[in-house]
Amino acid sequence: MKSPDRLLDLVTRKHREVDASIRYKVGTTEILIIIECRERAKNQDSVWIEQLATKQRHVGAAKCIAVTSSGFTAPAIAKANSLGIELRHIKKIDDDVILKWAPLRTWSYHYTLESPSLAFLDANGEYSPDRDEELNVALAEKHYLEDRILISKETSSSISVTDYILDLVNRAISEMPVEKRQFIPMNKPLLMSFAGSPQYCVECFDTLHDVSGAAFWITFKNFVEHSLKPTAAYTYSNEVQELALGLELDTILHDGTAGKLTVYTDLASKRSRVTVTDSKKTQS
Repeated sequence: MKSPDRLLDLVTRKHREVDASIRYKVGTTEILIIIECRERAKNQDSVWIEQLATKQRHVGAAKCIAVTSSGFTAPAIAKANSLGIELRHIKKIDDDVILKWAPLRTWSYHYTLESPSLAFLDANGEYSPDRDEELNVALAEKHYLEDRILISKETSSSISVTDYILDLVNRAISEMPVEKRQFIPMNKPLLMSFAGSPQYCVECFDTLHDVSGAAFWITFKNFVEHSLKPTAAYTYSNEVQELALGLELDTILHDGTAGKLTVYTDLASKRSRVTVTDSKKTQS
C-alpha cells in the first residue's frame, strides 16, 4: 500500500494523485486498487462517485474504494452499486466511549526466556514427560519458535510458540497485584497452562496433539508503569455493517521516548493488530 500515490492517466499521459493505492498479483497479472477519502460535513453525493469512476477507468484500476467520514446519500449509494465503487464510512467515536475502551495506565516488563517447550496431554488426559520430550524434539527439528504451528481448536487460526508463551506470561502477570510484580521469583523454571480444556493443538507425527501449556525458564528484570492517553477511536464500515474498530493512544515507551500505540481490530476474524511507533521506528 502506498499513500499518497501518483498514477499515470492513460488518457492525458499525465500523472495524477490518489489518496492511496494497493497493488498485488494474481498469477502474473498485477491488480491495482485505488482508495479516495473525503472528510466533509455533509453526506457525499453521486457527483463524487461519478468522478471516482472516471478516475478509476483512466488510471486503469481494477477497483475503487470511496471512504468518507460523513456518509453517502441514497443516490450516491445507488450510483456506486451500478458502477462497482466500494463505499466505506469512517466514524469517529465520542471521548466517553474511548475512555471505556482504553485503560489509563499500563506496565511493561523486561525479561529473558530460555529453553521453551510445550506441555502435552496423553490419551488419558495426563501429563507424559517422556512423550513431551519426544514431541518437542521432533517439532524443534522442523520449526522455529516463530512459526505459526499451534492451531486454535475453536477458530482454526494459528499462532507461534513464542506468541503462545507471551500470552501465558501476560495473562499470569495481569492478574497479579502491581505491588507483587517486583517479587516474582528469578531464574525459576515455570510450567504454565490455560485453565480448563486445551485450547490449542499441534500436528506432529501426522497426528494432532493437545497442547496444555508451556514449560520454560524466565528471568524478570524490571517493571515500568506507563500512562496511556486515548487520542482517537473510529469504526470502519460499509453500507451494511461495521468491518473494523480502531483505537489510537499516546504513551511513553520503555526507553522514555514518546510513542503512539494503534490497535486495529478486524470484526470478521476477531483478530487485532497492534502497532507501536516512535520517532525512530515502527514495531508491530
